[in-house]
Amino acid sequence: MNFFSSIVILIFLSLSFDSYGASSSLKTSGSETSDQQNTPEGQKKKVRKISANWDGSACTLPNHSVYLTDENFVYYHSSTPIAGFQFNVEGTSLMGAWGGDAEAAEFTTPTGNNTVLGFSLEGNTISGCGTMVMLEMEGKATGMSNLVISNANGESIPFVIVF
Repeated sequence: MNFFSSIVILIFLSLSFDSYGASSSLKTSGSETSDQQNTPEGQKKKVRKISANWDGSACTLPNHSVYLTDENFVYYHSSTPIAGFQFNVEGTSLMGAWGGDAEAAEFTTPTGNNTVLGFSLEGNTISGCGTMVMLEMEGKATGMSNLVISNANGESIPFVIVF
């Protein structure tokens, strides 16, 4: 992938984020899944409650999912290479994002207005499972929203947020 492809992914992430709007609460009571509202063209983004017997490892998360830990790490599991990501952090003030597989792949991870954006100008990708990125926050987050994950062609990869 070249510089032009990286710019296409960045534009896709920005346009996708702008069209999502607000979402419903990520916490559900007594439900295994819930839908985030106000997604483009009436599409639903799934949020899934994680299994009670989950062992806490990123590699045992469902494929194509992310999870925000109590330690402010964003775990991911993806069989599809990720070229870009964007999400909001809810319930706290986000101060920065760093580290994880995103940093190892030389992703740029700017933050602002409680939004994290990750992409590589070199066309690098991350895949498999592990820590996507670590977040610096004032206080404890209550969840994530407006998740957009893209592949090297700038196409959206269907992902769920687990909690």
